[in-house]
This record gives sequence, C-alpha cells and structure tokens, in this order.
Amino acid sequence: MVSRSMPSGEPWVDNLSQRRRRVIVALTLAALPMLLAWWWWCSVNSASGGLWFLIVVILLGQAVGGSLVLLAHWSRANRPDRLDERQRQLRDRAWVLSYRVTVIAIAVAVEGALAVPVFGLGRPITLDAGFAYPWGLASIVIFAVLPAAALAWIEPDPPAEI
Repeated sequence: MVSRSMPSGEPWVDNLSQRRRRVIVALTLAALPMLLAWWWWCSVNSASGGLWFLIVVILLGQAVGGSLVLLAHWSRANRPDRLDERQRQLRDRAWVLSYRVTVIAIAVAVEGALAVPVFGLGRPITLDAGFAYPWGLASIVIFAVLPAAALAWIEPDPPAEI
C-alpha cells in the first residue's frame, strides 16, 4: 500500500492533482444549473416528497462544498508573499479567463432576454420572485467562484520531488 504524506504545514488543498481539481470545478459549476433545472421541473410538475428534498440537498452540498474547496485553493494561491512570477502569471491568466467567460455569459443572457420578446410569439416575460431569486443567487455564486475555478483548471501539477 502506497501512502502519500503531506509535507508539514501545507494544507491538503495545495496537494490536489490537476485532474482532481478539474473534477471539482466541473461538479461545482454544474451543480447550480442542475439545481435550478430541478427546481423548475419540480415546480412545473408539483413534485414533493423525500426524493425531491434528497436531490436538492445533494446538489446544494455539491455546490457549497466545491465552492469552499475552490475558494480555499484561490485564497492560498492569492497570497502575494507566496507567489513567484510563474504563479502570478497563472493567477492573472485565471482572472482574464474568468472575466471573458463572465462577459460572454452576460452577453448571451442579454441577447436571450432581447430575443425572447421578438421571437417568443408575443408572449409576455414575467419574472416572479420564485424565478428571479434562485437565478440571481446562482449567478452570484458562479461568478464569485469563477476566478478560483479558472485557476484550479489551468494550474498544472507541481513537479514531482525526487
């Protein structure tokens, strides 16, 4: 049995492989849209009961847990006293990538909101609190986690020590 011991003083989040970080990023960024889709489906079909609640708890746990891991990784990677030039470049690349994704997402949302009245066969758009609050909260969480997710995605594994 092979055991990996962490160097003393280093938190476990620094020792995640790129593959594991990418899995965490994918699950975290997929959890909130899946939760919103599930919420919408349950509201349309009047679903209730234990299965509905179990799926909500699993998706919320996935979103919150993944966000905490990503933000812990981001805060460790964002300390100026710990960064060399390569790490600063990775951090800056993550910021640029996350803002590009944010701008594209906002542009698509605005274009979609403008296209629905034009191509939506004249149906009015209504945004009630049951729709606006979950989408607003999910957008805030996703955009807050996006720089950390971008950094976790693009950062390579540290070189193996001999």
